[in-house]
Amino acid sequence: YWSFQYDIVDGDWDAILKPCGITQDDIFKRGDFMNRGFMHVLPTPDQSGRMVIAFFHRRFVYDHWRDTCRGYVYVLMRALEQNVDAQINGIVGIAYECIKDEQYMMHFDLELLRASAKLYTALPIKYQAFHFCYDDVKMNTVMSMIQLVIGRHGRIRIRSHLGTNTECQYKLMTFGIPTHALPVHEATSTINMEPYHAFLEACKQRQIQQLQEEGDQPNQPSVDYPTSQDVLHGRGRSYQEHPGNRRLNAIIAEHWDAYQSCERPQRIPFIQQIIDDMKRSGTRFLQKRKKKIAGSMESEWVVVDDSKARAKVSHTFRNKPIMPRYHSSKEEQERDGDAAAKQGDR
Repeated sequence: YWSFQYDIVDGDWDAILKPCGITQDDIFKRGDFMNRGFMHVLPTPDQSGRMVIAFFHRRFVYDHWRDTCRGYVYVLMRALEQNVDAQINGIVGIAYECIKDEQYMMHFDLELLRASAKLYTALPIKYQAFHFCYDDVKMNTVMSMIQLVIGRHGRIRIRSHLGTNTECQYKLMTFGIPTHALPVHEATSTINMEPYHAFLEACKQRQIQQLQEEGDQPNQPSVDYPTSQDVLHGRGRSYQEHPGNRRLNAIIAEHWDAYQSCERPQRIPFIQQIIDDMKRSGTRFLQKRKKKIAGSMESEWVVVDDSKARAKVSHTFRNKPIMPRYHSSKEEQERDGDAAAKQGDR
């Protein structure tokens, strides 16, 4: 993910390390991708509680592969801020071509195709289903080619629907998709841009608030090296096996029943209380940050604020059910490796 972020911001680490990531200004100043409303996040999930994203390719404007990916990342990551469960439940995509709008020629180059493939694997999401809705019978040939290329595992997640705007909406309803939230006027088959502009304005206001909160925070102190009591932000076994992170897992297990019994609005203060107790015992929540020193990028540990600490503890609570399976799998692999080594010695 960070590698892909680095690519789409042209290697500008300052843009990556902003408190709210890529901003609207970063996108609007580079092209018309966002203004056209190519990608809409529906305000209502499907019947399974999954986020629904609609793509309108007839409103697609190609500027540059970096600008296209930058806009996609911005809309998606801002939507995930409001629905963190989407990373667990997955999302549903809709390519909707049953609209009466200006015809735009889809422009693809080799870099865009490569970036699209990397984008799918880099972002913390998974498409559980994807629906193609179109009103041109010629698209049947294209759909056959797509299903042939993506393979068996991809085909079981794809559904194609040929028909008018009304017919396709009825077909989507049979899959539990809230078509009333689809920004398409049923009578005129045109796109309603008001929800999209409201979404962008809400994102912009959150961005301004995040920047203000970041400005109110004192400079986060750097740390020479973590201690065994500190909790480290990061992925991988080296982080999970750190003594401070293992202690956090033990605290999570101790408070698991109480956390499960809390209503959702009560969980934030519950988590904050855990953080305060850990801080009083000498624990710091640390994160690695890239810093430019003498023209080269170097890493340093910094103390994160309470909002990031809460995100870390909340993520640990959500992952608690799968951690025993992870550790047992690792222990089994180590035992198998030791047994193989002993067999080799013999």
